[in-house]
Amino acid sequence: MNKLFYLIIGLFIFSSCSKKIRNLNQYNLPKSDFEIIDQAYSNNPNYKHLNLKGIASIIIDDEETKFNINLKMIKDSVIWLSIRERVIGVELLRAKLTPDSLYLLNRLEKSFFIKSTSQLHDIIAFNLNFDVFQYILYSNFTYPNSPYTYSIKNENYQLISQNESYNFDKKFRLTEAKITNFDSLINISFKKYNNIDNFPRELALSILSKSNLDANIIYTKVDFNEYPSILFNIPNSYHEIH
Repeated sequence: MNKLFYLIIGLFIFSSCSKKIRNLNQYNLPKSDFEIIDQAYSNNPNYKHLNLKGIASIIIDDEETKFNINLKMIKDSVIWLSIRERVIGVELLRAKLTPDSLYLLNRLEKSFFIKSTSQLHDIIAFNLNFDVFQYILYSNFTYPNSPYTYSIKNENYQLISQNESYNFDKKFRLTEAKITNFDSLINISFKKYNNIDNFPRELALSILSKSNLDANIIYTKVDFNEYPSILFNIPNSYHEIH
């Protein structure tokens, strides 16, 4: 069950209204970590709805599997995920994350569980919650609590603290995040940004923890305008896993 949960967490992680920022050049570069943080924060995608479809490649402890995924989100409310077998398209897993709870259906085993988000750390050794998943799915950067040093190279920017580092491109879009959390290390890369909607089309994830996980997702459809249809019904024949 631990591997199954890691898979769900990995897919949730992988996975905006762009704001204008001032044109920076070699004579007008940010002069502090605070300027970089402010620019990155002001450039965060901020769409109310998010609908994504894609192909995910997941490697857990050297075992690779590919899935079709469908991810829907209503900001500050719910994140919904469906995982399907690639050839036939049969749904394998369905998950729903709210600010309070995580719901999971295992179609193969006809089982389900419901966990409080406060229990996530007990399962995956990462201090994750709904807000963290939301930030990652939107490739958002939030104001940090710890002090940072900064560097600038070829109009790319880096912020570094004791447990975190963030890289940004010249448009202050988040391209890589490395976070040490308890005894785990997570590395997320945001790739192939679309210059119109300011949203990445490919993400890569690596987690070194109780189990090692590597994942890559390529989005085949990105939509911000359609209101997501969130369906999550637990069949009466399914048994609960505690």
